[in-house]
Amino acid sequence: MNKQLIASLVTASLLTAGCATKAPDSEQNDLEKPPRVSSEANVISEADFNKIPKNLRPEELEQRDDTTVVIRSGDDRTIREYRIGPFLYAIHVTPKVGPPYFLVAADSEGNFIRADKPGMLVPSWTIFQWK
Repeated sequence: MNKQLIASLVTASLLTAGCATKAPDSEQNDLEKPPRVSSEANVISEADFNKIPKNLRPEELEQRDDTTVVIRSGDDRTIREYRIGPFLYAIHVTPKVGPPYFLVAADSEGNFIRADKPGMLVPSWTIFQWK
């Protein structure tokens, strides 16, 4: 009985040790790592957030004197980051496949929302369509 118990424990420990190891992900290791930023880097006061003009298009943001644009190119998309001072205000994503979209800061805490989506989603269906 003790031999069976010991054999079961050894087998269980070997199985769990094998499950706990992570397989190497060479694809993740090849990607360029973004710069290390603290979580407070994109948090500003509510008063400063309210001073930032809302509903600006990317072209309008690029023309402002206080805006810095950082372009990050990848294999599947290009990202343009718009910063007003140290605060990341907007992100314009242009994927290789699909339409581009624009994310804007929702609050002073660094949360983002899609700028091209309405505030409330209303269900709609195409019943008839003419060409």
